[in-house]
Formats: sequence, structure tokens, C-alpha cells
Amino acid sequence: MATIYRGTISSFYRTNNLMNFYNNIIDGNTTGNSLYLTIGRKEKWAENENDVGFAPPYPYDEPAGYADVWDRSLGFVKIDESSTVAIYPRRDYADPNLGTNSLTFQEGDVVCTNTASYNNSPLSDAGIMVYRCVQIPATGSCSIDNVNTSDELNSRDTCVGLGGIWYGEASPGQDANIPTEKGIAVDTGDGYIWEFLYTIPPEIVISDVTEDYIVVPFPIDIESNRSKWGLGNTVSADNFEDRTIYNIKCTLLQFKIPLTVAQYPDLSDPANNGYRQLSVIYNPTEIRTLYNESNVIAQKEFYLPESLEYNSGEIIYMENRQPIYKSTSQEELITITFQY
Repeated sequence: MATIYRGTISSFYRTNNLMNFYNNIIDGNTTGNSLYLTIGRKEKWAENENDVGFAPPYPYDEPAGYADVWDRSLGFVKIDESSTVAIYPRRDYADPNLGTNSLTFQEGDVVCTNTASYNNSPLSDAGIMVYRCVQIPATGSCSIDNVNTSDELNSRDTCVGLGGIWYGEASPGQDANIPTEKGIAVDTGDGYIWEFLYTIPPEIVISDVTEDYIVVPFPIDIESNRSKWGLGNTVSADNFEDRTIYNIKCTLLQFKIPLTVAQYPDLSDPANNGYRQLSVIYNPTEIRTLYNESNVIAQKEFYLPESLEYNSGEIIYMENRQPIYKSTSQEELITITFQY
């Protein structure tokens, strides 16, 4: 009989994969690599493709499926540094939509303050302040029924050690307190201790923060301007790379690519059939006029299919969907999220 061991991939491994992808392909193309969003397929999936509930076929992850992407491509738009952000699921402190869970946290939980009137204070920065819970109250209850919670000093550790979830309770007679200070051990006096991670500047809140996700700064963002991210002028603990993106355990990379009529004039025709396929291609090459010319990795902002070498580069993402139709005044923002 095989022996089963319990293991997990560390958060560093996942975040480091994200950073390797970003540094090698996205960040200013310093290595000469490039990434392109492809839209394609003007042909209908079926006559009833506009019906509610219609499901297009799954992408075909084989050479024939890759060839289909190229055969039906309509254009290629570059994914650059300005259209790429690291993100993390958003949870607002004291969010009324979370009900009783709005003030109950686990170690490692990341929360946002200064997002609304119910979680800000005069000490708050301008922008969203991001904290991580590093200690929960010793008083509380365990998800494992037979754990004795009368011993406040040991019951929490016993519960967590057995694989249970400890539901910490604020200290008796005190309401939960919003963290507003900065430091690695912000004690709010209710049994919770927080680590301040960073502040999201107002302009980035407006452009990139959504109801579901917050922005996580890349190391270069903080290293180039620590004050902008609410971290003052202190030197990073790591002389080579800021560790914030690793500390928050970020594993999501999001691409936001605008599609305009200027890029796809044929699709603004009232009789156009729209498009139905999205793909991401790594390192496509420009068309060669002579057979012995060296490959040139595409770097321009936009290409038509005839300007790129057929089946060049590597397709790393494919998506089939119901038709999207464009008009002269319409601009789409395509958002794709990779998880590592």
C-alpha cells in the first residue's frame, strides 16, 4: 500500500512564478520578449449562438487548435507593463455586506481600511491602507467540537495544531478596533495584532482597484517610491528586492487591454460579424520577406495577421465565447487574470 504524505507548494513558489513571468515577459521587455492579445473568429459558432445559455466549444489544446487560432485571427494587441497589475482578493474591514464575518479574522487574513466611512479615521492615509492579521485573540471557539476552550492560553494553539479553525473573539467589553497605525505589530487592543503592508495611492485606487480586487505593488514600484505607497523613506529589509508582494502571498496577475475601432476598423462596419476568440501569444515574430532572415520578435503596439509569421511564438491562453460586436464609438476593455 502506498504511503500518503501531506504536503503543499509554498506561497513563495507561487509568487516567484508570477514574478518570473512578469520580469521575463512584461516588465519593459528588457529581455526582448513580448506578449500579445489576439482576437479572432468572425465566423458563427452556430445559428443560435446569441441565445441565452449558448455555450461555445472548449478551446482545443492541440496543434490543430493552435492553427485554428492563427487561421481565424483578426488582430494582435501588445500586452505591456502599463496594462499589467498584480492583484489580491479584496476584503474591507467592517464591511456590512459580510455580516458577522466582517470583524472575525484568521491569521494571514488581508483587510483594507479607509475604504468607507465605517473603517476610516483621522490617522488614515489618503488611499486604501492594507493590513495583514498576524495574531488573533486567545479567547474564542474552535471548529473541532472536542477541543477544550476553557484553557485560554493553550486552546487556540491546540485547535490550530489539530487542523481546526479558531474563531477569535474580541476582548470582553471592547468593540473591534480599526487598525490605523503603521508597523509590523499594530495592537488594536481587542486581541488582534496587525501588520501594516502598504497604502494604495488614490490615483491607483481609481484606475485599478475594483469591488473584488486590490492592487499589489511590484517590488520596483515600492523601491522607486516608498513614500507613494505609504512606507516612508525607510530602506527595504532586503537590499535587493522589496518583499511586499511575497508577504501578501500574491498569486494573481491581471492584464487589462483596451480594444479600439482604430485597431479594428473592419469590425466597426454595421454588417460585421463580431469576434468570438481570445488568445494570448508569447513571442510571435514579424513576417520575413526572405527565407534566410533572422526571426524578429514582435514589439509594435498592434499587428494585423498578415504582418506576423504564421504559427510563430507560443499560445499560452485560449478562450472561446459568445460573439462580441463593435460599433464606431465602442471601446472594450478585455481583462484576463492568470493565477499561479
